Amino acid sequence: MRWEAISINPEITRQLPVWFHLGASNELKKLNNRLYANCLRAGHKALSVGKLEALTLRQDPSHRKHHKCPCTNCTYDRTLQCKKPFKCMQLAKDILTCILPKWNPQSCTTPYALNISPEQIATVEETQSDQAPAPFDPIFPTTDSLDSGFRAFITPRTPCTLPARQIREQQRNTPELIRIIIACSHQINRNSDHESSGVAWLGHGNIRNKAIKLPEDLAAPGAREAGALLTAISTLPTNIPL
Repeated sequence: MRWEAISINPEITRQLPVWFHLGASNELKKLNNRLYANCLRAGHKALSVGKLEALTLRQDPSHRKHHKCPCTNCTYDRTLQCKKPFKCMQLAKDILTCILPKWNPQSCTTPYALNISPEQIATVEETQSDQAPAPFDPIFPTTDSLDSGFRAFITPRTPCTLPARQIREQQRNTPELIRIIIACSHQINRNSDHESSGVAWLGHGNIRNKAIKLPEDLAAPGAREAGALLTAISTLPTNIPL
């Protein structure tokens, strides 16, 4: 069993436990036992990614990197028996840098290049009908809660740590129209066997020009043209106009 998702909502990533995080680099293991790690866990109660993130985002113009810093945040942290708040905050920032992009609330949001309008989203009644059209939804599925992210009977491969993304195709020039000339021959020999052959010609000196002779079991009056054409097409790139 493992917690996994194709795309993760930032709010869900903030609910994940931060210590021994399933989507962190190996550097996190070294930071788990740092001197101030226990203070973050026991004193600051920073057990989730969101809690740790909130600590690092605190701002105070009067803050100083000193164990007796008079700013509001450090003064409050000392009431939690934190001896060096600025050291804890620096460790919190270091830990967050270990969270890999797919699981990091600052980078997990998918930039969509393709969307469908709300009017195109099928209703419950439409999804239950076999006759209703179902437009393709390019939005990656995501979990609604921590509970819905658990997966059983998973493959043992290493979980993907890269955020889901749509690949935008590069604009291509309009491909040149390909013309194929087919010449075919069919006859019945003296043994009453069918013999079919064909030629596909694309142009003078074109390396894709083909001449074929169909096997005896495929030889027939209508098979010669199809055989020559399919042989020529199989050598062409996809999406080429003919």
